Amino acid sequence: MIYTEITKERFIYEMQGTRKEQLSYDALAAIYEYMEGVSEDTNIEFDPIEIFCTFSEYENEEEALKDLRYENIDELENDNYILKTDSDTLVLVA
Repeated sequence: MIYTEITKERFIYEMQGTRKEQLSYDALAAIYEYMEGVSEDTNIEFDPIEIFCTFSEYENEEEALKDLRYENIDELENDNYILKTDSDTLVLVA
């Protein structure tokens, strides 16, 4: 198998080319940073569809709580890993 490193800019470009409206630029940047940290110990395959299925973006905590039917943020954090973006949206890792 052949591996190549992907830059943050290339990651965002490729992801936006697949489904531009699903995740914001800031969310994709946060996901890249998260995945880059995870990949220090292991190689990660770049699979846009898997990424879109794994990560969800919400405007705020209230939207995430309502959509996912949680009572409070503590319950949400217990079941999900939450990434904060530069624009203060939430990205959940399923």
